[in-house]
Parts: sequence; structure tokens; C-alpha cells
Amino acid sequence: MWLEFTHRIASGQVVGAVGLVASVRSCTATIWSGYGAFLITSDRVVVAYHRWHHPRSNETDMLQSETTVSSDPFYRPGLWAGLGFAIVQLASIVFFVATLLPSLPPIDGPAERYAELYVAKADETMLLLYLTVLSLVVLIPFLASLASAIRAATASVTLAATAALAGLAMMVIPVANNVVEAYFGTTMARLGGDPVSIQSIDGLLPLANSVGGLLRALLLAVIVLASWRGTLAPRWVGWIALLLAVLSVVGSFTVLVPEFFPIVAVSTLLFLVFLVILIVGMLRRPLNP
Repeated sequence: MWLEFTHRIASGQVVGAVGLVASVRSCTATIWSGYGAFLITSDRVVVAYHRWHHPRSNETDMLQSETTVSSDPFYRPGLWAGLGFAIVQLASIVFFVATLLPSLPPIDGPAERYAELYVAKADETMLLLYLTVLSLVVLIPFLASLASAIRAATASVTLAATAALAGLAMMVIPVANNVVEAYFGTTMARLGGDPVSIQSIDGLLPLANSVGGLLRALLLAVIVLASWRGTLAPRWVGWIALLLAVLSVVGSFTVLVPEFFPIVAVSTLLFLVFLVILIVGMLRRPLNP
């Protein structure tokens, strides 16, 4: 099964993947600059607001209380949203394996079989796109809570912004990929498009996942630092995050060595399990900035 996936990222499909990554580059850069500017200026905004409502208190007391995420009523719901993200992602994987994977044509099969598959499985492909977008929706509040926790645990705006934006970009790539597959692949197949082009579109999924592993590794690296140098989680959690970060980086070389794709699949599943462990720990363990 993994061999089938591995060979779907052969030559010719890399070009399409480059275009896919480039299509979300400007959007990611805009989000990065805007969110980063917000975090950098947030201290000034909070100071001004606090002085207006509490003119007798000093700025130091205000900043200390501002870093206590336990007073944020939306902090814990954001963590619960992270559990929802893991559940939806696992459901997407199960759905793909159960409905689409068994129907994939052989590697050396005719390209026309891919066009037939996109026509026959159009509804399943659109549902998979919906689940991917739903994952992004529930991921956003979790990243906000995670960024707040990292900032309180490390007193670092840079680490908080890096975690939030790396996690967001990590999901933008598969969303863009699924849009290409669900819309362009299905539309081209229905209109009698070139079967070879449709076959190339089908190969973007494993390639997008492998490239996204770099962003997942960046997010995990921040969690490592926040666990070892801060109070986000116990040190053993940081060691697990470090191991997964290394696996994610190795898996990203699938673009050069297709045989590495099983590492991408395993690291993706382990990341979701790790995320559940991290979130459950954050829900049960009070954060002491």
C-alpha cells in the first residue's frame, strides 16, 4: 500500500507541487506579518486599556496578570478545539483509506483510469475537501490558545508567533492541495481533460504532505523549546516533540527520495497522537508563567 503512494510522486508531479506551494506563499506571508505585528504591539494595547480602567495600578502588575492565560475564558475552549482538530484529521485519514485508497489504479495502469476515478469518486473527494477545511477552522482557535500558553510559559512573543503561524501554514498546504484535486481534477475529468495531467494532479497529495512536514517540524521545535526552557509541558513531552520533528524533516525529503513517504505517513499519525497527549496535559496541568 505504501509503495503505491510512494510512486505517485514521480517526475512531472513535482512541478505541480511547486506551483501549489507558490500559490499559498503570498497568503502565508501576509498572515505572518499581520499576526506578528499584532503580537508585538499587544503589550502596548493592554497597558493602555488597563490604565484606562485601573489608573491606580502600575504597569508591571498589569503585565504579570496579562500573561496568566488561566484568566482567559476562551483559553480552554481553544484547547478543546485542538482535540477536535485531531479527531477530524483522524476521521479524514480513515475516510480516505476506506473509500478512495482501494479504488486507486495501479502504478503502471493507464492514465485514463485516473480520470474515471475522479468522475466516479467526485462526492467522496469533495467530502474529503470539506473535512480538511473543517480541520483548519478548528485548528485556528487551538493555535491561538497554544500561542498564549507558549507566551506565558516562555515570555517570548517570537516563539508564540512562530508556533501559531507554522501551525496555520501547515494546514494551508493540504487545504490548497485538496482544492486542486477536488475541483480541478474532477472538472478536468468530467470535461474530458488530458488523462496524464489528471494523473499528475492525483500525485500532489503525498507530495504536499511531505513538504508540510517542514512546517510541522517548526511547530514541534517551538514546543520543544517551550517545554525545556519554559513551563508549557514536562521535559519528556519535549523529547517526544523533538523525535517527531526529526521524523518530519526526514520525511520532507520524499520530494527527492520517494521511498521516504512511509516516514511521512507515520510521522503524521504520530503527530496527531502527540497533539492529543499535549492538549490533555495542558487541560489538566495549570500553567505557571
